[in-house]
Amino acid sequence: GDFIYGSQGTKAMCTAQGFFIQLGTTSAFLNVSLAIFYLCSIKYSMGSASMAKRKIWLFIVPILIGFGCAFAGLPFYDNMFMWCNNSADWWPEIPIVIAIIVATSIMASLYLHVYRTEKAAREYRVGSSEKDKRTKATLLQCFWYLISFYFTWPPYLALQMMWSSGKAYSMYGFAIFAGALVPLQGFWNFCTYIRTRMRISGYRPMSTLVSYMSPSKIRAAFSRPPDASTSI
Repeated sequence: GDFIYGSQGTKAMCTAQGFFIQLGTTSAFLNVSLAIFYLCSIKYSMGSASMAKRKIWLFIVPILIGFGCAFAGLPFYDNMFMWCNNSADWWPEIPIVIAIIVATSIMASLYLHVYRTEKAAREYRVGSSEKDKRTKATLLQCFWYLISFYFTWPPYLALQMMWSSGKAYSMYGFAIFAGALVPLQGFWNFCTYIRTRMRISGYRPMSTLVSYMSPSKIRAAFSRPPDASTSI
C-alpha cells in the first residue's frame, strides 16, 4: 500500500472516508432541487399547495442519487494523496458536471423569464407592481443560493479531474484550496440565509459600512480640529 508519514488507519477506514466524501456530493444535487423549486415557483407559478406535493421528491431523488453514487464507488475508494476518495477515472465527476449544467441552465431560464415578463409589463403600465418586487426578491435569493453552489463544486470538480489526469500531484496548493472549499457548502447556504434574515429585519451591514467609508465622512474625520481637552 501507500506510505504516508504519520498516517494511521486501515483499508476499511479509507473506504469509509471515501464513501462519506462521495456521499457529500448529495448537497450538490440538493442545490439543483432548490433551483428546480425556484423554477416551478417563479416561471411556472406553482403555488404552495401544488409544490407541497412535489417537495418530498425534491428531497428524496437527490438523496437516492447520492447514495447510489456512494455505493457504486465502493470498489474504487483508495488513497488520493490528500484523502481517501473515489479513484475511478472520470465517471465520479459526471454527476457533478450534470448538476452544474442543470443549475446554470435553470438560472439562465429564470433570468430570461423575469426579463421578458418585466419588459412586456413596462409596455402597458408605468412603475412596478408588488408582484414584480416579490419576483425580483425571489430571483435574487435563488442567485445567492446558487452562488454558494458555484463556490463549492467547480473547484472540487477541477481537482477530481486533475487527480484522474495525474496533474494534481504536482499542484499541492490548488489541492488544499479545493479540498478546503468542499465542506463549506452548508456555510455558504447559512450566509445566504442570514443575509435574508438581516434584510427582512432592516439590518444592512454593508450599506452601513459603505456609508461610514464615504469620502465626505473620511475627510470630515481627518479635518476635524483637535478637542481642546486633549491638546497639550
